[in-house]
This record gives sequence, C-alpha cells and structure tokens, in this order.
Amino acid sequence: MNKTLRYGLILTAIITGINLVFYSIAFAINLFLVENITTRIILIVFPAILSGGLIAYFIVSSSPIFREYLTTFRRLLRLESLSHPLMVRFSHEAPGTYHHTLTVANISSRAAKTINADSLLTRVGAYYHDIGKIVQPDFFVENQSSSQNIHDQIENPEESAQIIINHVTNGVEIAKENHLPQEVINFIQQHHGTSTVSYFYEKSKQDSQKTKKADFKYPGPKPQSAEIAIVMLADTLEAAVRSESDPTLTDIREIVNQAIEQKTNEGQLDNAALSAKQISKLRRSFIESLNAIFHQRIQYPKENTK
Repeated sequence: MNKTLRYGLILTAIITGINLVFYSIAFAINLFLVENITTRIILIVFPAILSGGLIAYFIVSSSPIFREYLTTFRRLLRLESLSHPLMVRFSHEAPGTYHHTLTVANISSRAAKTINADSLLTRVGAYYHDIGKIVQPDFFVENQSSSQNIHDQIENPEESAQIIINHVTNGVEIAKENHLPQEVINFIQQHHGTSTVSYFYEKSKQDSQKTKKADFKYPGPKPQSAEIAIVMLADTLEAAVRSESDPTLTDIREIVNQAIEQKTNEGQLDNAALSAKQISKLRRSFIESLNAIFHQRIQYPKENTK
C-alpha cells in the first residue's frame, strides 16, 4: 500500500475514534446526569455538529494529498499495461532488453512485497528503467543476434562506455517526451547510481595509464528510495545469472551475495533507507526468484523417430 494512503487511513481512523469518544461521553452525560430536556438536546446536537465539522475540515485539508495519490495510482495502472504504446515500441526496437525488463520487473515486485515497499511503483519503474536502450539497441549484448559484439569495432573503450552510459540520459528524454511521471523517471536516472562501467574501464586501463575512472561512471544520483534500490539490485542480478551456463542454487546464492556486498561497499544503497533486516529479506527473495527462473533443467532423452 502507498505510504501516503496508509498514513491517510490511519489519520482517518484516529479522527473517527476521537469523534466517537466525544459523542459517547456526551451521550453518557445526557443519559445519566441531565434531566433538563433543552440541555439534553444541546448535548445531542453539539457533538454531532462538532463531529461533522472535524470530518469536513479533514476532508478539505487532506483532499490534495488523496487527489495526488489517486492521480498517480491511476497513471501507474495505465503504465503497468504492456499494451502501452511506449512498451510496444520497446518490444519491437529492443526485444532483448524488453524481455530482460519483464524478468527484472517480476523479481523486483516480488522482492518489494517482502519489505512492504510499493510493489506497483517498483514494477512500473522496472518496466521503464532501460527504455533509453531503444536509441542504440545493438550496442547492448541482450539485443545482439550474432556472436560478434559491435563494441569490438570501436577502438576507444571510453567511447563504448559513453554509449552504455547514455542509455540513462536517453531514457530520461524519452520518458519526458512520453509524459511519464517523475516517480518513474527517477528509476531511469538512478537505477545505476554512480557505479562504474567496469568492463570498459578495465579495458581502458590496459591500453592507457591516463584512464580516469570518472569518465566511466554513471551520472547518478544513487537510488533515493527502497523501490529504486530493489530495481538496481534485480537488474544487476538478472544479467549476472543469465550470463551463467546452467547455474546451480549455490551459484545463484553466491552471485546474489557478491552483488549486494559490492553495491553496499560502493555506497550505492546509502540513500535508499534500507535496514540490514530488509536487505536480508531482499536477499532471500532474489535467490528464490532467480532460482525459480534459471534453475538447472532436466535433460530429456531425444525421442527415436525410427
């Protein structure tokens, strides 16, 4: 449940409870202590007016909050549909990334539920976090149909890294052009935080002693919410496990532990307000989800057609 709605419902319950207490006290005084008919009428009418006034005041003062929540909720429901025009375009222009995104969304939303985070926002954010890859889809390995990597044709590792990094800024531009809400744009901006495109950074260090790590870093910022941090981790883990050939549960557990430790040590989760207990729950959820998706398959014998 959205935090704003949760707090609103709690406040509603508190005000309703206070009103019932006032009315009950007035009713008890009216029933047992007052004999004058006029006073009794006043003690019945006054609490009713006070109660109605307090409720009216609460509704008027809190309506912008609920209106904002309902508007955001409806927009997220529309964006959750895979028939949304931008998602359809995504599936046509970057099919490999699109399918990767669906898996990340499923892993992320399940993990979000384990720590009572906003699972709908997490799912929608995961759907669109890599939307910028539709600008140059062939430069991302999940969209390459041949064994030859197009980056092999680029001599400068920094140029390759910049193409990879640009999918974030391209994604933000596409999101704004399609009027996606800021809550979703945040996932695009922050899902890599300030991490390094390590493959091309290490390759550049082999070629030159003047390599600057800053040239291979995403612009950030780091994830500012638990939901975005969950997508960051799920994005990293899905790609890492998918690259393994027939991974075992032990392999998956090791990958998850290493990835979470690395992101934690880099400080990528510092602003996400995740406790150690919540990270432990996310760890278990990621392992279970990834094992269910990528577990070892039984090799069935081929049927003899002769």
